[in-house]
Amino acid sequence: MQIKPHVRNKWDKLKTVLLGTTHLPEFFDPIKNAKIREPLKVIAEETLEDLENFEQILKDFGCTVIRTPTKHKHIEEYKGSIPRNSMQPRDGQLVIDDKLVFTTHDNEGITNTLKEIVPKENIMIHPAFLDWQTNYKDRFYAPCVTSVDEKLIIDTSDNGDKGPSYVDWFRKKFPHKKIIEVTAGGHTDACMATIKPGAIISLHDIQKYEETFPGWDVCYLPDQGSHHELRISWEEWKEDVGGKYWVEGQGDNHEFQSYVNTWLDEWVGYVWETVFDTNVLVLDEQHVCISQQTNETVNAFLKKHKMEGVYVQWRHRWFWDSGLHCITLDLEREY
Repeated sequence: MQIKPHVRNKWDKLKTVLLGTTHLPEFFDPIKNAKIREPLKVIAEETLEDLENFEQILKDFGCTVIRTPTKHKHIEEYKGSIPRNSMQPRDGQLVIDDKLVFTTHDNEGITNTLKEIVPKENIMIHPAFLDWQTNYKDRFYAPCVTSVDEKLIIDTSDNGDKGPSYVDWFRKKFPHKKIIEVTAGGHTDACMATIKPGAIISLHDIQKYEETFPGWDVCYLPDQGSHHELRISWEEWKEDVGGKYWVEGQGDNHEFQSYVNTWLDEWVGYVWETVFDTNVLVLDEQHVCISQQTNETVNAFLKKHKMEGVYVQWRHRWFWDSGLHCITLDLEREY
């Protein structure tokens, strides 16, 4: 299969999408301690179930869905932290118009899959992708870039000294785009979502849309991080997991927590402050995939803009710190 990528914005009808995956439950079988092994197997089983359900929803909508395999060794072969699986294909690459841009390394299963299906002439390699090979700290995450028609919104919060040169690369490669630099806090898809022309769902502390999207209607979500959604206090999080992740029923399982903190530190993020209601996948101007049904602020905003929320069960988002946008990569949208 060959896919010629084409994405100009977040709301044109989705045609082809890459959907991530995780390790099979058997990956964790060698772990001798059942208090560690069994929760990880449950997470894997339920995550795979939810991904299969999401795949069917996308197919029912008419999308071609490509599943990327997770390339990994056997768990016993890892002597240090266990590398991430291919859950988040959005983190290391994005499509801008007809170009697939690799910005940093992630799981080889993602990279290899995309290089197999996308023609070479449609692939661009950002210098951060090469920098990472010599200095692991020099990463430039693809979700820091949001392509909206003639605009490229680029968040430079996490790029330090490399930031200016990383942004200049986009200016040179996409001279027809208006580059807008922002410092919203890193991954833009964790901060805002342009769900259709004139409508944005956003964190409350981003207040500069009069400059980037003048006249657009903004749905602000104040104080709605994961701790708010789960009704969990900081005292319940801080001692063992420090706000990084949460697994229902494992709040007192210190052996599990210690294992995740020691060996799976690359798998988790900082979910305490994550608002998954901004991390959505738009199917077209009338439909958007959401991971919870009960946010009345979002529901009213969608109704106002004549959009329907398509519910996708995503039970372990508080472990993976990834929403529906993170675990997909739109490759083709109609134009």
